[in-house]
Amino acid sequence: MIYVLLKFLVFLSPLEELGTNPCMKVNKMVNKDNMENPALARNESVRTTATSLMDPIINIQLKLAIFWVVLMFFYPYNDMISFFRKDTVEGVLSGAPGGIEITPVFLLAAAVLMSIPIFMILLSVVLPARINRPVNIIVGIFHLVLLAVTATVGDEAPWAHYALYMVFEGLIIAMITWYAWKWPTEGTVASRPSMNVQVA
Repeated sequence: MIYVLLKFLVFLSPLEELGTNPCMKVNKMVNKDNMENPALARNESVRTTATSLMDPIINIQLKLAIFWVVLMFFYPYNDMISFFRKDTVEGVLSGAPGGIEITPVFLLAAAVLMSIPIFMILLSVVLPARINRPVNIIVGIFHLVLLAVTATVGDEAPWAHYALYMVFEGLIIAMITWYAWKWPTEGTVASRPSMNVQVA
């Protein structure tokens, strides 16, 4: 009986040093390791802030394709909203909206012009960088010039809704040209810090 009691007292002696709380031993060991190893301390801080939001790096080709998709929504909606104007509908029915005569050649030219931004959605993703960048810059500048010319067509100033959409279109085309001009190089991409965070 005395032997068993002595063995029990020997077992309790380490717990008394910890304040009778075994968890304190674990916490002290972890804190000591963190102080000795800064990498572990940084990992612990990353885990505590793992719920904070992070901005993922979007591929430049995907970014340009999305801009062209957004632009393709503005083009038809601008014209569709204009069809709520009586004079626009009457001009289309007469074959000369805004004083422009509608001919097969005119419709063919319009179809070709509208196919360019449609194809740019695909080309922005599949073309190699050395071709992709100048193509987006050239086509972007071309659409900016075309937008400026379109603003001057017609017998009267464009209505507010049409002018608003033209401003949006101009901003999107300018952003396409700018992002293509600032196309990242391998050096700038390699120098960017990694955004990968593993949550335990």
